[in-house]
Amino acid sequence: MTKQAPITNDQLYTALLSPEQPLETLLAYAIAQLSKLYSGEIFALQDLFEGFVWKRITFENRLVLGKSFMNYISFDQGAQHARLLEKGTAGQRLYARL
Repeated sequence: MTKQAPITNDQLYTALLSPEQPLETLLAYAIAQLSKLYSGEIFALQDLFEGFVWKRITFENRLVLGKSFMNYISFDQGAQHARLLEKGTAGQRLYARL
């Protein structure tokens, strides 16, 4: 994934209102939010989105977004920002900020 300009809230909301909900925009937003976490902080993907924003992402897109984010952390440059942990009690994949 190439370095992109940070996604603004306006771009995020436009993506959410779009019938297609572009996953690239949602993934770029989640990646940008990593910089706001403290080192060692444990989080789930949905923690990177405001509650109402996460709920507006379709279930199917949440699944694809989760796989894409996990791949980014596991294989791409994301490995320098966070590491993959086990699943939490709610079945969500957990990560730790490096």
